[in-house]
Amino acid sequence: ADSDYALLFNFSMPLGQSERNRNSMAVARAELALTQAQQAMLKTEVTLALREIAHGMRNHEARISRMQNTLLPLARQLLADTESGYQSGQYDVLQWLDAQAELFSIERELVETQTAMHLQLLELEQITGQALSSMNSSASEEPTL
Repeated sequence: ADSDYALLFNFSMPLGQSERNRNSMAVARAELALTQAQQAMLKTEVTLALREIAHGMRNHEARISRMQNTLLPLARQLLADTESGYQSGQYDVLQWLDAQAELFSIERELVETQTAMHLQLLELEQITGQALSSMNSSASEEPTL
């Protein structure tokens, strides 16, 4: 009973280890490709949003300029002419009130357009994270009433 000798051998062989590594690599590549695609999509969305805001701001700026340089002077002249015509008896009070209402309507539309442009400027500042308040001086101009 004392003369027993034992010899133990241990042999291990990983089964499927290279297959698991290949699967892990494929998953990592797929996740990387998904992340890159999401980043590209986000970049496209931000670019489109910025272009839309810039386009809207250009439209508002042109509209503000047209109102300040063309419509307001014409409406003021119409009101002045109608008032003098009313005082001389050429126009009745309704025509004079219509001229006042037209001037008020144009001034209100100018304020609304300036407000819309300012809101777009704030949206642009929010997206970019930078203060752009001095970018457009016509957005801060108030109409003379």
